[in-house]
Amino acid sequence: MSTLINILEKNHSNDLSNAMIPVRLQELHEVDGFTLNKPCFAVLDTNNKRSIALHGKDYNLIPYAEIIKGLNDALINYGINLDNTSINFKVDTNLNYMRLRILFNNIVYGLKYNDHDKLNLAIEVISSYDASIIFKLRTMFFRLICSNGMSEIIPIASSLKKHTTNLNFMNEFNQLEGFESKVNLLANQFEPLTKVRLTSTEIDQLFKSFGKTDNKIYLLNELMDIDLKKIGKPRNRSTLFDVYNAVTNYSSNNQMAKTFGKRDDPEYKIEGSSMDVVKSNSQREVEVDKFLKSKLFLFFYNKGLGIKSTN
Repeated sequence: MSTLINILEKNHSNDLSNAMIPVRLQELHEVDGFTLNKPCFAVLDTNNKRSIALHGKDYNLIPYAEIIKGLNDALINYGINLDNTSINFKVDTNLNYMRLRILFNNIVYGLKYNDHDKLNLAIEVISSYDASIIFKLRTMFFRLICSNGMSEIIPIASSLKKHTTNLNFMNEFNQLEGFESKVNLLANQFEPLTKVRLTSTEIDQLFKSFGKTDNKIYLLNELMDIDLKKIGKPRNRSTLFDVYNAVTNYSSNNQMAKTFGKRDDPEYKIEGSSMDVVKSNSQREVEVDKFLKSKLFLFFYNKGLGIKSTN
């Protein structure tokens, strides 16, 4: 059975080399002869003799090498086979962040409303030295039809933690025990979405609560229409699942709608954002998570669960 480190050495050697660069935290009391009111801590790339980022006293440095080793050991301990997987691995050239996603090609769930709409089970771990991205470990579904990483409505085997001194990241990998059983737990979250039919007015309400701006609302509508076309469903049969997929598509793909033409009657074009893709995805996932916890989204989601609103 191939180990994670074996696979990364074979197929992602450059990113693995960057992840393995030794780093250390150094306390600073002065800068260029100026005494600091409070000490700060520099994350140092010891190979290239440069500072990656500066932090306060509560920052907890978690070397990427330790994260990869911890995940590698957990996969072995829990008998999680990597022989039929697709791996996406990215370490920023400046070492600011890393993202590792393992897609299990043989662990697939077909949604009941359309068994051609396949969801693959996946594990994702993200971290950063510059604290632009919090430490994140999650078990997730990846929707093949539109290359979406699907955000959980209720976290399952997931951790989102700031890089602070009370974070013991090695303990987080214990959540991968019984990994394959997570399929049904995750599926139970997404099936109710497919049962909630929405009117055009309700779709507008949901997109406005998420998007806030006309540009973002336009983008969400375009993303939903593209998705509906792929599965051959007319817009008047849209469900909460289609709205959910539009917002996860927004977070998974680094695109934005730009305005051109007349001010009173604007037109839009969809372009790639200039922001770094991994950081963009991470920031947008925070937006999605907030939306999935909103009263409006949960009002409709509870309908799929058969829970009556008390309002």
